Amino acid sequence: MDTTAPGNIMVYAADGLTSEDLLPHADKIAGAIVPSSTDFIKASRDELWHQELVNGVPTHVHGVEGLPSDQELLDEIVNYNSHKYEWACMPRWLGCPADG
Repeated sequence: MDTTAPGNIMVYAADGLTSEDLLPHADKIAGAIVPSSTDFIKASRDELWHQELVNGVPTHVHGVEGLPSDQELLDEIVNYNSHKYEWACMPRWLGCPADG
């Protein structure tokens, strides 16, 4: 069991089981964790998801033609962000050098 930053409770299935195995027992599990709570809304199975990160990296660097490569952009983002992300794909430019 764990909690998320917003305060949601995550219950992990034991080895050999999945979240689908737990769903029929969601009310009992919630009642065991917070017996007097009326705030329990629902349980849902886990799903892979990704969060988008939009970063303000300038598209124009004085004296440099074109845009840095995807790898150079990734290096820039990794080196200047304190949080270490797990990347689902290479970064992509949303602008061109003329955009500034």
